[in-house]
Amino acid sequence: MLRPEWWLAATVGFVLTMCVVAQARADHGTWETERVWVEPVIESRSVWIPGRWEDQSVWVPGRWDTRTRTVEERVWQSRMVWVVSGHWVERLLWVERGYWVEVEGDDGIGIDFVWVDTSRWELQEIWVDTSQWQDHGTWITEQRDEVTTVWVPGQWTTDRRWIAGYYETQRVVVSPGHYESRRRWVSLPHPTPTPVPEATPRPNCRIPSGIYKVTDYYAGTTVEESETGIYYGTVTDNRPNDLYAVDLGSYSKGVSSPYDGAAFNGRKRDANGQLLAGTFYQNYRKRHGCYVPTSIVFFQDDRVRFTTGALPTPTPESGAGPTATPTPTEPVTDSVVGDPDHESSGNGSNGPQIDPTPTSDPGPESTPTRRPGPTSTPTSQPAPTESPTPAHDPPSGSIRVAPVLAGSAIDADVAGFRAIEVLRGAPIDLWVRPDVQPPATDPSASVELEQWTFVRGVNDRPSGTRPGETGRPNERLRFQWNDVTPVVNGRLDPYTIHLRVRIRVIYSDGAVRSFDLDESIAVTVRFQGATTWENGQ
Repeated sequence: MLRPEWWLAATVGFVLTMCVVAQARADHGTWETERVWVEPVIESRSVWIPGRWEDQSVWVPGRWDTRTRTVEERVWQSRMVWVVSGHWVERLLWVERGYWVEVEGDDGIGIDFVWVDTSRWELQEIWVDTSQWQDHGTWITEQRDEVTTVWVPGQWTTDRRWIAGYYETQRVVVSPGHYESRRRWVSLPHPTPTPVPEATPRPNCRIPSGIYKVTDYYAGTTVEESETGIYYGTVTDNRPNDLYAVDLGSYSKGVSSPYDGAAFNGRKRDANGQLLAGTFYQNYRKRHGCYVPTSIVFFQDDRVRFTTGALPTPTPESGAGPTATPTPTEPVTDSVVGDPDHESSGNGSNGPQIDPTPTSDPGPESTPTRRPGPTSTPTSQPAPTESPTPAHDPPSGSIRVAPVLAGSAIDADVAGFRAIEVLRGAPIDLWVRPDVQPPATDPSASVELEQWTFVRGVNDRPSGTRPGETGRPNERLRFQWNDVTPVVNGRLDPYTIHLRVRIRVIYSDGAVRSFDLDESIAVTVRFQGATTWENGQ
């Protein structure tokens, strides 16, 4: 029989031996430091963009103006009156008088008649009538309208218009993405008679939130300058690719973001030195079943309106005053930094992989550009029948959308709508239908849709159209709304699809111009199976 002292000593010895062995195994390893990319935390917030007054310099062309003025003049007003007048005049008048007297003839038998002349001068009073018409008129002051035609020279004037406010859904970065350094213990295997192969570490296959397949990838930027402003856009290419992306959020003009220095193509500034508005995207490639971040790209979508423009002084003879629609310049594709995500687009060489760590470098400052106003006004005066008219007017009309139905053709005879109703959660595809007519000054000109751009709006469709995305006439807009139309102050506040459509006009003289038309499509989202009761029915 064992004594208790021996049992306790044996137990303590065994425990100490096991601790030594475990410590020996635990100490056979090393600490490693690895950099782990932490995805940014992005929230969608509805932001009210307040309305504002916008001043714009507008050239008012010269014209012939008919003016009426009141002229006073003294006029003699005639009034004829018959005045009866006369007087008596004494005059000597010879009055011939006499008589015949019978006398016996000389023979004593017959009778002769003898004229006895009693004529004499007599004093008589004669009435001399001097009655006549006399003008008893007076001088009076009369007023008359005098019509004159004068030439009113052209001038610059300020046109002030109110831009209504709107709700805009923005994706706000609550916590920016960043790299974190983490330490982990890597246990090294102990030497054993039979070597155990090292296990292959599994990559981090976490699926980024909001990732989608890229259909149109970045291919450059455009800067279009006209007489009314400068437009900053993005060129895309829809050829097959192996890219995936996550929308990092849109930022307004002049608002800095944590990704300003992270995008491989940079975020430029406009002519006034402000950061351009646009959207950042994180690019991914799929490697061994995992999404590997490669680079960040910035899609610019902004404009600068000229309050004063460097425009030629118009003349009435030429008719090409500032009232003519500005002639857009051709898009200028800027140089693009080489990006490993766009090797197939041919936009640049294979550059190094960009570290997606966001920085706050706003980029170089640029000198603001100001457009001087006109220094003189037209001095020549054309004939009244000739008025200055622009050489090439823009088209007129509106932009509409038509839903894509089963079996519908691209060139369907559907005029489209400016307001549509859809069901909650139901995906819908839309055609862009421009309802545009040639300018009135050139009715024989032809118009055609060149491209459309989705500017902004709510879209819950995972693979739907994103803000800044452009498309050709035969490409669809892809939308979906998971929430019904909100009610504000007891009324429905429809969603809005803001579109910008580029229309190409081919004039009868062979000139070709492109114009951008902006339009907003109202969307009412209803519950499925909802019933509307009207008039108590």
